[in-house]
Amino acid sequence: MTPKWRLSRETIQNGTAHRAEAYSKMAAFKALGKRRSYSKMAACGSLQLLGGIRFYNARALRRQLGKMYLPDPADPRTPPFQLTAAYKAKLFGRYGAASGVNAAQLWPTPEQLQKIEAEEKTWYPPLREMEMALDAKEQAAEAKRRQREEHIAAKMAKMPQMIFEWQQEKELRRAKENEEKKRRELLLAEARERFGYNLDHRSAQFQEMMQEMEKARRKELKLQKKQHREEALAKKAMEKAAAAAAAAALTPEKEGEVIATEVLQEAT
Repeated sequence: MTPKWRLSRETIQNGTAHRAEAYSKMAAFKALGKRRSYSKMAACGSLQLLGGIRFYNARALRRQLGKMYLPDPADPRTPPFQLTAAYKAKLFGRYGAASGVNAAQLWPTPEQLQKIEAEEKTWYPPLREMEMALDAKEQAAEAKRRQREEHIAAKMAKMPQMIFEWQQEKELRRAKENEEKKRRELLLAEARERFGYNLDHRSAQFQEMMQEMEKARRKELKLQKKQHREEALAKKAMEKAAAAAAAAALTPEKEGEVIATEVLQEAT
């Protein structure tokens, strides 16, 4: 049985590991403090992310400027863009036949050539086509301007008549408003005589009186129309009776003369 004052070997080892970790952190803080003022939290974060601190700078790789770089298709680390036809054309243009690129493979296929030609026609048309397009655009603009000028000239020619008609409409509208105002005043006077006090033209009593007067006016118009119709029928009947009496009073000779006169009038 181990006494309470004695520590086990595992505890001693753990303590030693903790002390070593603490010493390494302190050394890291000192190294960071010499370079730049970092916070303790930033130093701990860098330790956790990097798993430790390296107290030296690695030597940079030497640039191989004098050698030719050729991508290896079998190497999985080769970037995909270095295996394209455009990159091969770039290598051939830089190193020539030493690049090992077959120049015959760099020419576009018939489909690609048609696509390139279509794009060139769309974005880079010939000079003659551009001139024709500009001429057509200018002609269209000139025709539009001429049409607008003709339209303005036609409207200006009609302007006096339009002003005259507008003035007539304005006078008619003003006369109608005055007539409506007088009619409203007469109606208000009639309502004042009927009820014995002034009424507002927006009140319910005034509206009821207006409806009654409108019914009476319609009834009067209906009676007038009926009377005019009866008078027209009576006049027509009298004309028919007079014509019948005149026809009965004619002799056969006069009747023949009347018929001949009507035939001549129809012929002429």
